[in-house]
Amino acid sequence: MKKRFFFLLLCLVPVSIFGQQYEKDQRTAIERQDEHNRYNANHISQVQILKALELAGVNVFNILLKPFDKAYQFDIILTEYKDGEIVKRRSVGVMNDNTYRYYKNNDPFTNKVSVDYIDQITFFAKDMDSLVYLKVETYIGALQGIKLTKHLTRHGQGYSWRSYSKTDWKLNQEIPVLVYASSWVDKTHRIERSCAAADLSSNILEAKALFDNSPHYYVISYVVFEEQDKKSP
Repeated sequence: MKKRFFFLLLCLVPVSIFGQQYEKDQRTAIERQDEHNRYNANHISQVQILKALELAGVNVFNILLKPFDKAYQFDIILTEYKDGEIVKRRSVGVMNDNTYRYYKNNDPFTNKVSVDYIDQITFFAKDMDSLVYLKVETYIGALQGIKLTKHLTRHGQGYSWRSYSKTDWKLNQEIPVLVYASSWVDKTHRIERSCAAADLSSNILEAKALFDNSPHYYVISYVVFEEQDKKSP
């Protein structure tokens, strides 16, 4: 009896396998990636994700660029200030100009290479106690491992990011996009202070207070120029 049952089971297994019908999975990507809705992804916004990344010491900044109509030289500059004076200045640019190359439909076998102008720069920053590691990325590639050293000299001192909303390029002018600055001691109120404005373009007084009082900060900017106008940083 047991042998007959085992033989019957062996016969049914192939039938059950080959009898299955294959259908296209109509579920959304979120439903497929999280079948039991453990993460409630539909209820989480991009802002909440960015806040979670910030809690883990990661910041992401995407800087949109005014459209280009011709090829220009292009560079990204990192300038370090201490007590209001420049102590270091260097290029952290990924490319030499404002163009990038690509294949239509991402297919290099059937399409010739095409050229277009970049329209954004992305910065990724990872906080590592006394250091911040910066990555600069455009469509052409990325430069990572850029170190921003913190000068921590007292209890309660901290560093924070501030950005600019007005970042349209002007030929031969450095356009600041990000600032990473130390807090400072407010001697009047005996507290540690930092810039209250998240957008330095919209609050000139707060921006001035930061640059006048912060003992140590970095400014990230970009510059668009003609070949003959290039100046060494």
